[in-house]
Amino acid sequence: MTQVTTSSGQIFAGRLISGGDFRSERIRLSTDPLRVTAVQEIDKTQIEEMRTMELSPMPAGLLNTFTLDEIRDLLAWLER
Repeated sequence: MTQVTTSSGQIFAGRLISGGDFRSERIRLSTDPLRVTAVQEIDKTQIEEMRTMELSPMPAGLLNTFTLDEIRDLLAWLER
């Protein structure tokens, strides 16, 4: 996840979409993991700060709703 703060004080968070020419005048962020078409384009000249977020986009406590077997299944699937 990347957090971008613009010179006007707007804050955007999302996955930085790579592709295209790195010399492009804009960056693209995928801001909604459930809607892949939700892309925010930001002019590079308007970027005040851009940093990698230290926290995962996964909601806190999400695993607390899973049973032990569901957690094991999830880990087994992720290890594939």
